[in-house]
Amino acid sequence: MNYRQFRSLGLTLGAALIITGCGGLGKMNKYVENITYTIDPNPLIVQGDSVALNINGNFPGKYFYKKASVELVPTLTYSAGETPYKSAFFQGENAASNYTVIPYETGKSFNYNDKVAYQPSMETSELMLKIIGRQGSKEMEFDP
Repeated sequence: MNYRQFRSLGLTLGAALIITGCGGLGKMNKYVENITYTIDPNPLIVQGDSVALNINGNFPGKYFYKKASVELVPTLTYSAGETPYKSAFFQGENAASNYTVIPYETGKSFNYNDKVAYQPSMETSELMLKIIGRQGSKEMEFDP
């Protein structure tokens, strides 16, 4: 094998490693719309002195990469700023974390409950759901 063939083979293998190494989070971001969820109550209402939130959702089968983890950050945005609810964490079967495990083949449903203190400026607000994927040292905010 001469030098040109060796160099060409090296570049091809390097490109293949880069493509397969980024496939987990990239594919999860590409198919993020396959995550289904419902918000209850919809629209959100003030209950006493707080705004309660319940999310019932589902990660479909063959979506959640085995070595990835995901953080869901529901945030109430309004004219005076934003107030995040507590984060929910999920992980693939082989991820090195201690979160709720989502099986690759079957997927899994999830339920999330939290509340934040009500402020009068929240009267006109919108709930935003930020999804952050992580795999090793890589981190990616998924497109809504």
